[in-house]
Amino acid sequence: MINSLLAFFEKQTDLNLESKLEYGRRKAVYISDEQMYAVCIYKNLSELTSYWKEDANHIAIDVQGRLRGNLHDLRWDMYMILLLETDQIDAREKKKIENDRSYFRKIVITSRDERPEKKLPIYLELGVQDTLLFEEKDFLMELKGILKNETVEILGSNFFESSKMQNSILLLEALLSKGKGEQH
Repeated sequence: MINSLLAFFEKQTDLNLESKLEYGRRKAVYISDEQMYAVCIYKNLSELTSYWKEDANHIAIDVQGRLRGNLHDLRWDMYMILLLETDQIDAREKKKIENDRSYFRKIVITSRDERPEKKLPIYLELGVQDTLLFEEKDFLMELKGILKNETVEILGSNFFESSKMQNSILLLEALLSKGKGEQH
């Protein structure tokens, strides 16, 4: 799992390995123009719970604190990846670590995690290209549910049919601009 995840990072053409930043449990730091990942490896749960905060402090000082020039803004797009060589982790401890937002986000990955690269905020994979996160009809039904009844009546039932979504958007824009015009 650890080697496959490191190989995944190596395949990313936009990420550069900064080998001079390796230190102790910090095995790699990958930097792109948009994000930075510090990868730390822990042998067991005891080592993880004992040292993750110390490692986060070192990364904040050694890496995040030394960013200059164009890389300075990356301090807000940095992730600490905590790789655990075993599959045993206490759910509360994992949540505590991942909810800690000091310096940067933390992501805990154990040896039992299949396809651990899916946990990384590198890509949003929807499965099908150009797929919406929700369907038009769902949006329209949600919209209908929050509008006042009189507004729904004014718009008419055709407005909420997903096959007429483009017309619905145009109508809504026209109504909004008309409403703004009347306010002045």
